[in-house]
Amino acid sequence: MPPPKPAGTRRYLITLAATETPSTGRGLAAAAADTARRARGLQAEAERLGLADHLVWIGPPTAFGMVPVACTAELVDALRASPVVARIEAEAD
Repeated sequence: MPPPKPAGTRRYLITLAATETPSTGRGLAAAAADTARRARGLQAEAERLGLADHLVWIGPPTAFGMVPVACTAELVDALRASPVVARIEAEAD
């Protein structure tokens, strides 16, 4: 069961910005591991903004640089200007 979502959250699919750090290998498993590493940067950014409690992971990172999350509009607005995020797409609830 996923963790409870804070009040006022919606589901989003966040595409993480590419990093200059090379991938640790080849294939889908290596790509998923790379996304998981970059997702820690997203968590750190939410903490830096003081909005870590506004972010809930609702699925594993994908091999394509995306992470499914639930978060507040306040955090989404702040992340849109963040260098760790390339794109944010709202999902149907």
